[in-house]
Amino acid sequence: MRNAGTASYVARNALFLARGNLYVRAIGSDEGPEVKAVLEALRARFATSLPAGEKPFGEELFGSVGIAPDRISFHEENAFSFGFAKGVHAALLPDGDTELFVMPAADAAAAKALAERFEKGFLDYGEKAGVGQATWIKDRYLGSFARAVAQGTLVVGVRGAPAVGPAEEKLAQLLKAVAALSPEAVKRASASGGPASEQAIESAPEKDPSASGGRAP
Repeated sequence: MRNAGTASYVARNALFLARGNLYVRAIGSDEGPEVKAVLEALRARFATSLPAGEKPFGEELFGSVGIAPDRISFHEENAFSFGFAKGVHAALLPDGDTELFVMPAADAAAAKALAERFEKGFLDYGEKAGVGQATWIKDRYLGSFARAVAQGTLVVGVRGAPAVGPAEEKLAQLLKAVAALSPEAVKRASASGGPASEQAIESAPEKDPSASGGRAP
């Protein structure tokens, strides 16, 4: 159960609850209904009385576009087998294929350079497919679509989409959510993995040469 910064569940005669940077475990003497009632009461009390702390950046951002916490991940380095992709926040959509992602950069110029690097990386597996005024990359093996754009100091993108239409809609929602982020939230995104500098972008390899197999970007 997740509610307002709390993750918890009651199993048999035990309560497990996490809120903010706190973890609570309560063990009852038996599995009777009286013990379960006490555990539920404790859950309700701790869920409101303990300090919630700040939500992780990925959960705050992707949650605002309706993505569940268990679909959200963080790639400290080598995201999508790209050596330059460090500190990437990602979220898998319910279709099991389409993945949204956000990566912080040192500044707007570095974000633009990173978006171009993602496009080049995706092109290693596909070709450009213009849709309206936007340029998407179609994977030659999987037939999926990918795109990355810069917005402020963040790179915002989508990959693995079976079709452009739904992916374009989700990307637009994510871009809107990114535009609504507070400066403090953007700083937390950078603090998660450290913003990529322009020098790091230029020196990092296009793909991790040790990576093999798995899902193509």
